[in-house]
Amino acid sequence: MRTKVYFSYSCIICLLFFSSVTIAQIKIKVACVGNSITAGWGLPNGADSYPSVLQKYLGTEKYEVRNFGASGRVMSKSTEPGKSYWGTSEYQNALKFEPDIVIIKLGTNDAEPYVWNEYKGQFKATYIDMVNSFKNLSTKPQIFA
Repeated sequence: MRTKVYFSYSCIICLLFFSSVTIAQIKIKVACVGNSITAGWGLPNGADSYPSVLQKYLGTEKYEVRNFGASGRVMSKSTEPGKSYWGTSEYQNALKFEPDIVIIKLGTNDAEPYVWNEYKGQFKATYIDMVNSFKNLSTKPQIFA
């Protein structure tokens, strides 16, 4: 009888130990969403993009920062085909990443007169839609826009 009790306690202790090790290994996932500024377009080294620098500052022990930047993209859903961030694989991959933190850096290209003059009335609502698309994830991420 005593052997069974010790065995049970040993199993419980092992389970608690391995559970805490697994929990300790979970990293906070940060998704950097945006256009060429996020992607690092024009930089001589991709390691110089702000998501890469952010990863260096935060370290790799507790954080995993991913770059979901797509050069030349706009927030607007209605622009010419291939211009909207909404239709990119980067956007879909950012959602699938299920981040804990999202940094959205979109709008620079929307400020171009040929985009802004036509779509400025939709910008705020579209930005809110983008924020909500991440906010509705099961991870309920913290969002910085």
